[in-house]
Amino acid sequence: MQSHQFENQLTEQVMACHECDLLVEYPDLEPGSTAVCPRCDYVMTKRHKNAMERLLAFAVSGLIFLLMSAMYPFLSFSAGGQDRVVTLLQSIDVLADEQQVLLALLIMVVILIIPAAFLMGVVYVVGALKYWTILPPHGRRVLRFILALAPWSMVEIFLIGTMVSLIKIASLATISLGMSFWSYIAFTILMTLVLLHLDKVQVWSWVENSDVQTTV
Repeated sequence: MQSHQFENQLTEQVMACHECDLLVEYPDLEPGSTAVCPRCDYVMTKRHKNAMERLLAFAVSGLIFLLMSAMYPFLSFSAGGQDRVVTLLQSIDVLADEQQVLLALLIMVVILIIPAAFLMGVVYVVGALKYWTILPPHGRRVLRFILALAPWSMVEIFLIGTMVSLIKIASLATISLGMSFWSYIAFTILMTLVLLHLDKVQVWSWVENSDVQTTV
């Protein structure tokens, strides 16, 4: 009976548009379909095909590439007969050595700590919902936490800034890109894919569905 009530609830969902505050009623979406605000065309929610499987694959792969980017050389350059190899963590240490401790800490947080915590949270919550159809301990808190963390991830900004800097110094030194650099590019792509597939409305509907199933 409770399961039937939940199905009826899904077919009569109402949401306020994030852009224009219009209350929009929409049915339970089919895989691959999107709910769009009729007044401003804002995409309110999208149900991706195989969203759970894709989220887990992207998140786990992203964590692996993030770990690889911290383990191997990021880049090497030679100028004036001197060669130097720099890792991702050493590039942050350089800022600290230049008395830019707060900036170094901020960069480490937004390009390493926050993305790692976000991806681990996605794996923790979505993995339990996918394979055990239950919300893990403290799952709601973790979900709120990772949704709040998402806007603070600056991995793509860091990568763009790094590439701009490389272009500027390319004429002054011979640069070789290491495995860490390419791993971080792969991690950035995977992180972006996770963010694109993590629809807040759909994720919370998974949570509510798991609560209903555990009470049936």
